[in-house]
Amino acid sequence: GNFKLHELFWDGLMAVSPGVARYRRIPEIIAMQRIIVAEYRTALSRFRRNGMFTPDELSAIKRVYAGLFDKSVRNLEELVLIVTGGKLRMTDAERMAAIDRVFASVQSDLSSLRQFNLNTGSVARIRVGRFQEIEQLTGRQASK
Repeated sequence: GNFKLHELFWDGLMAVSPGVARYRRIPEIIAMQRIIVAEYRTALSRFRRNGMFTPDELSAIKRVYAGLFDKSVRNLEELVLIVTGGKLRMTDAERMAAIDRVFASVQSDLSSLRQFNLNTGSVARIRVGRFQEIEQLTGRQASK
């Protein structure tokens, strides 16, 4: 009888309760992951088109995005592991705390991506401005 009680307890830890499965952070994590992918694709395309970055710089930018993408995949894999029954022995509270950790990680990644895009966009704008200044100076000198 005591063994059966322990077995039921351990089996219960392998199951994911409906409350955990409906936890509001899960769709928020997925939505942020989509935003990360969309924003990095848009920014990379813009940085390629504007012509203000060398091929080496574009490669470095791509590596940053690849690192963020890889981390995103790991976060989603962890989320799936947490919310899939029979994979981990966790209480509901532990599962929700783990989901919260994934949420915080994804939120941090999105913030980092946006800061990186902002900084990289600023570099591009500065370069465009300098390029225009040079064109104006060389254009004025040529006409004199």
